[in-house]
Amino acid sequence: MLRRHEKDFMLRRDIKYVDKFNSRIEIMRNKLMESDGDNGFRQKADVALNNYHQQFLDLVDGEKKFGLTSSQGITGEMRENIHQVEVLLKSFKQFAIENIEQHISEKKLIDIIVGACLIIIIKQALVIIANGISRRVTDLSTLMTIAASSKNLSLRAIVSGQDEISDMAQTYNVMMSEFEALMSEVKISSLASVSYTHLRAHETGRN
Repeated sequence: MLRRHEKDFMLRRDIKYVDKFNSRIEIMRNKLMESDGDNGFRQKADVALNNYHQQFLDLVDGEKKFGLTSSQGITGEMRENIHQVEVLLKSFKQFAIENIEQHISEKKLIDIIVGACLIIIIKQALVIIANGISRRVTDLSTLMTIAASSKNLSLRAIVSGQDEISDMAQTYNVMMSEFEALMSEVKISSLASVSYTHLRAHETGRN
């Protein structure tokens, strides 16, 4: 159920699954403490559970910075910046047209060429910048979705630059490395517990 709530959050980006995750992990902690298992195993399981919980909360914080919806976080800022750029571009275009019309009798050809060139250059520059930001955000979001759907903890993001998106990619890589290490520890602990149980059963049968 914990993995289900985690996957639902990563796929649907809805904060209600965080509440479900927190409630479920508290139930699991209580049942773990009430169990009659080996104290050493219970302590290791409790530590692993706490690490898993903290790493999930770190993931939630990262997703919030990224933006749970198109109007939040980095995604919202990017959309707002693009909207502002479009407004500025329309204002500049209108200014260029009015300026050309005002001086068309004296410098008709020069004004037309200069205004058109400026519009094209600025528009291309803004499109390149916006596409670059959008591509990096989309790549990171796609990678997270693939990792969640395939349960592949070995997927890593490419970190380039020193901006907020690079920080998110670095945080994602660290988080996935810790997840992978945690899963390995849980697997080893589970195998050790099963081996110990089989050994005890074998010894009991011999006696």
